[in-house]
Amino acid sequence: MALESFVTGWYPAQTETRPTTIAIPGSVPYALADFYRLAEKRPAILGGQNSIQPLTRLSTDIHGERLVVAIENQGCWDWSIPWQLDAAGTDPDVWLTEDDAPVREEEPLILQCDFVI
Repeated sequence: MALESFVTGWYPAQTETRPTTIAIPGSVPYALADFYRLAEKRPAILGGQNSIQPLTRLSTDIHGERLVVAIENQGCWDWSIPWQLDAAGTDPDVWLTEDDAPVREEEPLILQCDFVI
């Protein structure tokens, strides 16, 4: 996977030796789950100002329809995907919500994960 090659080559892993503790819920599609597995040892890939939500802070939008996965630092926009209980095998559309008006992005989640960094 291109994302994994880039991340492991560009971002150093944390040197702490601890067992993997990440438990990915079934509502997280596989591309995003892979991203979170990489972020466990390289948290810098989550971003700073505009960032990918840590796995522990994932939540749905106010309507409970989409899972908010990234936010802008002032709360003006977010990226989300349709929220489904068993989404692990899906490659959902990504939605940009700005001023409560969601617009579908051109690329699905897999391509978004490859270009997010």
